[in-house]
Amino acid sequence: MVSPLQNLPFTMRQLVIFETLAETRSFRRSADLLGISQASVSSQFKALEEQLGICLMLRRAGRRPELTAYGESFLSDLRLFSGAATQLASYRRRQAMAAAPVRFQVLLGLGLADFYVRPKLDQFVAAHPHIILEFDTRSPSRELVATARSKPYDFVFIHQRADLPLPPDMRSLAITPGGIYGDRAFAEGRSLPLSAEEVMQLPFALHSAQDDVGEWRLRQALPPNMRPTNIVGRIQFFEVIISMLNRGQAVTNMPIAMVPMEMRDRVVQLFPMHDWRLMFYRKEADDNVDRDAVEAFLLSSVLQDPAYTHVLDDCPVL
Repeated sequence: MVSPLQNLPFTMRQLVIFETLAETRSFRRSADLLGISQASVSSQFKALEEQLGICLMLRRAGRRPELTAYGESFLSDLRLFSGAATQLASYRRRQAMAAAPVRFQVLLGLGLADFYVRPKLDQFVAAHPHIILEFDTRSPSRELVATARSKPYDFVFIHQRADLPLPPDMRSLAITPGGIYGDRAFAEGRSLPLSAEEVMQLPFALHSAQDDVGEWRLRQALPPNMRPTNIVGRIQFFEVIISMLNRGQAVTNMPIAMVPMEMRDRVVQLFPMHDWRLMFYRKEADDNVDRDAVEAFLLSSVLQDPAYTHVLDDCPVL
């Protein structure tokens, strides 16, 4: 009996490219994430469709690619295939355990850590037991970029205001909208967005960063003579602020990507503020399997999570 694995009409690389395209809906963005040329993405994807004999994506000028019914079905089956492949790969754990431990220092945004990276970290550790990730989590602040430059981090994955210059050596990945978010009840009987005067009266929960970063952010967005007059708490733990939003006790300033999906039907943007740029830095760009694995894990944990509401950034990748 001939095993069906001997005659698969695709390669593993083609499956990875299709999966990335299905998530990004962009050939250019997929090429950036995979570290290959856009021409290679296009040719590999075209070859996959030809080998399967079906159309997986509709591609029309001026519009983002869309999955066809075949594409949706193929993606669903691919996820099952990926799960089985991950399970099979786990059998190499003994061999991986024999590898020498390697440590990487990662500067990671606090919200990215809490909502996107930490929930998926167990899978990465199981697949790469010899890689030790040491995280330094920080809330966005005026000094965060300087901190990133002053210490020997192997990776930096943070947000910065989108209107600020892109720091040298940082890759700009995406833009996520920012604003003051709170329960719909705060806008009852009023039109959105609220005025600066109305916002000033809202009950604010701010993160208790050392440099009062929450108040600093507000000062950057509100008119010079406007200050919030009702600060109900300065809180160290971001999860507590989210809980207060969820119960309608306070509002806060954050990117929409930090609002949990299950809350977005009732927690809305009450006042628009600056957008946030997602930035990434890798200390060494040379080919290294372990560094590649860490980079792929960090980027996929955020950009391939449907909760991370964002638009692709047109800023050049450095």
